[in-house]
Amino acid sequence: MNAVRFVFCLHNHQPVGNFDSVNEWAYHHAYWPFLQLVEQFPEFRFCLHNSGCLLEWMKPRHPEYFALLCLLVQRGQVELVGGAMYEPILPIWRALDIRRQIELQRRFLEDHFNVDTPGLWLPERVWEPKLAETLSSAGVRYTSMDDSIVREAVPDGDLNRTFKAGTYEDFVTVFPVSEHLRY
Repeated sequence: MNAVRFVFCLHNHQPVGNFDSVNEWAYHHAYWPFLQLVEQFPEFRFCLHNSGCLLEWMKPRHPEYFALLCLLVQRGQVELVGGAMYEPILPIWRALDIRRQIELQRRFLEDHFNVDTPGLWLPERVWEPKLAETLSSAGVRYTSMDDSIVREAVPDGDLNRTFKAGTYEDFVTVFPVSEHLRY
C-alpha cells in the first residue's frame, strides 16, 4: 500500500479595500483564534498563506498576529507560502507584472518573518500552462492547483502525489488540492 503524505495549508485573504468591519470579524473569528490554537500544539506543522493585502491591513492593527506568527515560523511549525501581493488573477497579466507581484510579497515576508518563500498560493485557483515558465523564472518552486484541473492531465487518476508543470528547464511542482476537503 502506498503512503499518502497530507499537507495542511491554509489560505487567508480579504480583498483589497474590503470593509474594516469584515476584516475585523474574520480576524477575530478565524485568523487569530487559529494561530492561538495551533500554538498549543508545536508538533502540528502546516503551511500558511496570507495575502499581501491582508497582511498590510493587519500590520498596523494587529501586531500580536505578527508576533505569534513569527514565533511559529521560528520554531519551524509553519511554512509561509508566498504569492502575488494583491492576489491578481495571474493569467491575464504580463510576465513582468506577475514577477513584480511575487517579488513584492516575497520581500514583505522576508522583511517581517525572515523567511524565504519558494511556494506560491495560486490566486483564485486560476491556471494557464504559460504560468509555469513565469513562476519558475520568479523563483517559485511549488504551487497548489485544484485537483479538477490536475485530474484532466493524469491518466491513472492518482492525485495523491505531486506533478511537474512546465518544461524540462522551467517548471514548478504542483500539489493537487482536494475539492472534497476544501469544501
